[in-house]
Amino acid sequence: MSTKKIFVMLVLLVALIGGQALAFEGVLPGNPLYKPQQRIFTAIADYWQVQELFLQYVANPNDETEKVWNASIQNHTQNCVEIGKSVMRSIKKSQYGQIDMLSDVYKSLPDGARNALYPTLGYLKFEITHKADEFLTEEKFREYFPGYGYSEPGY
Repeated sequence: MSTKKIFVMLVLLVALIGGQALAFEGVLPGNPLYKPQQRIFTAIADYWQVQELFLQYVANPNDETEKVWNASIQNHTQNCVEIGKSVMRSIKKSQYGQIDMLSDVYKSLPDGARNALYPTLGYLKFEITHKADEFLTEEKFREYFPGYGYSEPGY
């Protein structure tokens, strides 16, 4: 086997292993983080519902489709803010499992899908900017949520 073929196979193997390392493992029912995990995934599903309803509105612009689309946006935003509030409450109790999970889910999502969690991250960013939490500093926020509010290194 030539050196070039071995190198290509090695690169593919590293890419495969690296891709699996970014996958979010999740927690099982019974774990105290199971309910927050479900809320996060529900918010992501709600985001895609908002996108689908937007396409329906564009295809058939009328008051009813606009009303349904706007209600979906409000529901998604409210759920995301509630996730942010829950994360901040847990941080204030020195319980960091929720923020770690939110970060892991965020990092495991492709760039476009990360938008689903932007209302949550916006809430957290506002909280740390205006209420100066000792644990969640601006620097730690950037580590937890790379690419939110600024470009990632290399762009």
